[in-house]
Amino acid sequence: MKLFAFISFLSLAHALSKNEIENIRKELNAELTQLEDENTKRANNQVASVVKSDQDAEIDALLRQLTKKEKADGSKDILRQINLDKKDSSKNDLWITMEKAKIDRDEANSKRSTLDKEKAKELLEHHFDKTGKRSQDNQAAASLDALSKLLMNEEKKSEKREVVSDFGRYIPPEKCNDQRSDCHTYKEYCETPEYRLMMRERCPFTCGACMKCLPDKWPAKYCKRIVKLAMCNVDRFKDRIRENCFDSCGFCRANAPPACSFDPEGCCWDGKRFAKDGCRNCADNKQIKNICERLKMECTNKYSPGKYMKEHCPVTCGFCNPKKECHDTFRFRKECKTWAAKGECEVGATKSICPRSCNACADQKNQ
Repeated sequence: MKLFAFISFLSLAHALSKNEIENIRKELNAELTQLEDENTKRANNQVASVVKSDQDAEIDALLRQLTKKEKADGSKDILRQINLDKKDSSKNDLWITMEKAKIDRDEANSKRSTLDKEKAKELLEHHFDKTGKRSQDNQAAASLDALSKLLMNEEKKSEKREVVSDFGRYIPPEKCNDQRSDCHTYKEYCETPEYRLMMRERCPFTCGACMKCLPDKWPAKYCKRIVKLAMCNVDRFKDRIRENCFDSCGFCRANAPPACSFDPEGCCWDGKRFAKDGCRNCADNKQIKNICERLKMECTNKYSPGKYMKEHCPVTCGFCNPKKECHDTFRFRKECKTWAAKGECEVGATKSICPRSCNACADQKNQ
């Protein structure tokens, strides 16, 4: 009986121990699961913090960029007149400095220029009183001259330089022109150490940095023959001919004067400027005079506008009359007829501005 009770006790104890072991196993699994969850959360938090720090860095960088942009936008008013070459950012800072100096000078003179322009326009609208005195005539003439300068400056800003085209039979000399229409306003910087290279590159004519012509290497008779056969521009031979007949084929960069519309001295023959001391008379460019004769057929070529010929070969093409053709000043050609009809030819400078309408051509020829 006792033995049976002892065996029953052992069986019960074994059953209890199995339940305890199972419970312990479950508790351990639960703890392990909890630890894994905590580790997973901790890892996720670390990843999230790294991502957040990266995002914060990006946001900070973006804010810095926006701050810089806002500052740049705030300075747009100061740099509103700057027209820079976006492709050459390494050189833009120099032009910005130069443009700032120019803007300061322009703003300092803006009020005076505005007053001069308004005064000149007022004189043009009302013209002169027939009983005006000599002092009034002088004042009016000065105002007209001021107006002509202002109008010339406005045209300089609106017009663009024309690219020299290839005329086919011959290659005209490449113009040594400035890349900017306002180079003459920066002439003082040509020899400034920090701007010298920039100025020689963008304003070679103004700074006197045009390339000199290379002499022919081949005998003259061969180069002349090549020119006569129009072989200078043939692709197959162009490199060799450029090397050996550089001068004869017109590959030189001629020191061509700027176009009249960009010439600060103006022109005396184009009918668009007031004649004044120093302005250029109607004449072919001396450095390419022989080319003018060769390209004479281009003066009336219907496939080309003749802009190059008109600028450099006006006499050869008959664009001007060296005998001083009598005509009214181009800008006031409409007003001249009105002034002449009102009998105002003897008032002030009307006769010199409107010689044709005032029948004063004979007086002009005798001058």
